[in-house]
Amino acid sequence: MISAFNIQHANLGLRSASDLPVEQVVPTGWTALDAILPHGGIPRGRITELQGPMMGGKLTLAQQLIKQILAGGARAAYIDLPCTFFPQHLAADRLLVARPRDWKHALRAADILLASREWDLVAVDLTGHTHEVAPDACARLARSAADSGAVALFLHDHPTRNLGGVVSLRLQVNRKITPGGRSLRIRITKNKLAAPERDVQIPLTIGGTLCAA
Repeated sequence: MISAFNIQHANLGLRSASDLPVEQVVPTGWTALDAILPHGGIPRGRITELQGPMMGGKLTLAQQLIKQILAGGARAAYIDLPCTFFPQHLAADRLLVARPRDWKHALRAADILLASREWDLVAVDLTGHTHEVAPDACARLARSAADSGAVALFLHDHPTRNLGGVVSLRLQVNRKITPGGRSLRIRITKNKLAAPERDVQIPLTIGGTLCAA
């Protein structure tokens, strides 16, 4: 019955929910965070932003996601503009670290890596970068991410220097100190896949790594 209805009204774009594409994601491995993320993880083929102050926890979250990618046998690349990424206990043979001389080279490197379709995650840390990214560059990165099916992760610390409309998911990340210890507060401030404005607070262990719970 539904199939016949779909065929009859195909020109209107009406179709059964079972015919809709399933969003592909990479779980972070942190149950509390994955529970509030769309479809249970960071989306593939889309641009995700991690926004927050320097030393505020963005890198901690990015490292955890890279760890998940590598644990599954896939490959990841990290473009480290501020030179703050020093991976430890990660599969070095499947992890590329690039340190470009400026933000333009960082974006170009990201586009090349995504277009190659050889990486399951490409992260670009633009922390400290204060220039506006041109709309055509944003659109090109979004197309490359969609074509590759990779996680495209952008980190920055300037709320007005984001990638604009091409961003599907934006997480605000802040490190907090409470009487009970240190934690990360992660808030969804933009979400094209579900309702935004959800947040979670996850405790930190000694050394800054997140608890698995």
